[in-house]
Amino acid sequence: MSNIDLTEAVEAAARGWFEDAPFAPPWDVLADGVKHRARETMLPGITAAAPVIEAAVRAQIVAEIELRAYGPGSSVVDAHSAGVREGLLLAASIARGES
Repeated sequence: MSNIDLTEAVEAAARGWFEDAPFAPPWDVLADGVKHRARETMLPGITAAAPVIEAAVRAQIVAEIELRAYGPGSSVVDAHSAGVREGLLLAASIARGES
């Protein structure tokens, strides 16, 4: 997995948890310590989920790229279309984390 910054995801999860809690005050009025503790609580779950989410996104990107490279209307008839396919295959390789 790449080294992705999970700061925004942790913040969103903490805010979302408070927004869904029936008797919690609004996020914006919480003390900084309460917000910090909420972020600390969310961090392990977000950290555990991140590689699964990244793998799913990468797989979806690869599938879309490969469909363009090999799908209907993707025949190689000249040097230009061969170059396009080569570029698409390189992009798929990068999306897989191979390059």
